[in-house]
Amino acid sequence: MASLYGLLCEVAIHYENPVQLLQPVVRRIVSVMSEENIEADAFTDELAINKENAPTVARTIIASLQSLLKPLGAMAAACKYYQVKEAVEQDRIRHLIHSFYTDWRSRAVKLVSTLNLVLGCALPLTRVVLSVNTGEVLLSLLKDFYAVVDQTIKQVSHAGDDCPIQTVTKLTETICNELTPAVYSLIHLVQKPGSKDVHLKRQAKLIPDLIYTIEQYEATLIQVNKKTKGGINLTLSLKRSTARDFRIDGEKLSRRIEKREQSEEDESSKRRKESE
Repeated sequence: MASLYGLLCEVAIHYENPVQLLQPVVRRIVSVMSEENIEADAFTDELAINKENAPTVARTIIASLQSLLKPLGAMAAACKYYQVKEAVEQDRIRHLIHSFYTDWRSRAVKLVSTLNLVLGCALPLTRVVLSVNTGEVLLSLLKDFYAVVDQTIKQVSHAGDDCPIQTVTKLTETICNELTPAVYSLIHLVQKPGSKDVHLKRQAKLIPDLIYTIEQYEATLIQVNKKTKGGINLTLSLKRSTARDFRIDGEKLSRRIEKREQSEEDESSKRRKESE
């Protein structure tokens, strides 16, 4: 059964809208693991997802979603917006290469919309009781997801009127209001007392790295608000300073964030000098 869903996932990741093929399977997994009564679905009923195979199918789906994040990350890295300080010069450039900005906005909308779809698949899985193995796989996916979202926000938030602000706001609000609290709950779930050494060793790296990517994402939202002088405020739903009972080196995390912010400032200063 798992191999059949593995084949489905292979097909899905090469499909034009891969997440749409995975959504009904995720809904079925969640319903089975939550013991909900849902309307029968010919496709998933035929492949008979049940309590025994649901965790295996869930891990297969999670792996497929994670494989989609790599090209999405590459797309985010390539989604660079050409901008100069002077408004008059920027308008002149927009008229000269109008097609560049039209294509850029189209790519940005597609990227953020796809991240919303990935979030729509991953979020329901955080709300069911998972085994430690499945929980760890999901946390790994979410670590990569936060990193891609962070990179995407940096690229699209400074594009002025070309920024797909409504789609971006929907993404960040859902993450801040629903995903991040669910992630902290999931971390508590997998950090069970008496876990095997293999889980303790895996979590010793995974959980601090995940929390660090969340902190980076939250710091980016604050930076965007400051750099755009409130023009794009994605911090309205941000809930920082959440009490966390996790084994993490706070001083090391702070140093890493400060180093990243200083590096970004240096790079921004270098770009300004080059443009001048």
